[in-house]
Amino acid sequence: MGNKRWSEGEKYTLIEIIGGNFREYTTGVNTKFYASASTSLKTKTATQVKSKCIELESAYKDYKAKLSRSGFGVKESDPSSIKELLAKKCKYFYQMDEIFGAQHNIVPPVIMEPGRTEFNLQGGTERSASSSSSVSYKAGTQELKAASTSKDADGTPGSTSKVESLRSPPPVARMLDRLREDRERESAKRHKADMEYRERELALKQEHFALYKEELSLKEKKMDQQFKLLSQQIALQHKQLELELAKHS
Repeated sequence: MGNKRWSEGEKYTLIEIIGGNFREYTTGVNTKFYASASTSLKTKTATQVKSKCIELESAYKDYKAKLSRSGFGVKESDPSSIKELLAKKCKYFYQMDEIFGAQHNIVPPVIMEPGRTEFNLQGGTERSASSSSSVSYKAGTQELKAASTSKDADGTPGSTSKVESLRSPPPVARMLDRLREDRERESAKRHKADMEYRERELALKQEHFALYKEELSLKEKKMDQQFKLLSQQIALQHKQLELELAKHS
């Protein structure tokens, strides 16, 4: 039975596995993917891997859909308030976006039924469908068009660099580099802490050795005093014996 608690490292590893095996994850047999990921994670069963994948993907898609109409959710251009929100509500959003951003249509297409009027949230206009046809479109295309035609708060045209960033999100390799950098930082912290511990340990040993030397010195002085006292006692006894012999002679 697998461990129910997921560590940060295990979650990052699972995201890394999804990114490295995205085709198998989305088009292959899911049970094989979950079993393979479970083998890599060792402490997690295939069922636990499946549940965590669903949880991560669901949270990502939920916030991606909420942010897509505003153009947020791209790391390079997000304001700090959006980043703080995602850090609390969807911690692994940016890592998941590097995997799913260019692969999935996060917001489902809108199909207009005959005689139905839809309100375009991007431009604030109404659109009507003909009685003989329906129109479907992808949210990703809407986002690109909205980003290219929208204006900032000060009235200046939207930046084309934002369109390019939406069209071509950072590759999975960037996430792997960031994970490697995090591991290196953690390793450096552990090494520094270990060196500090060893320095404190050495200082304590040196202090202990100094106390031990002082103790030996005191014992040596005590033995010298005892030896002198014993020598004096022997000399005194020798004189007393000479006096006794002199009396009897």
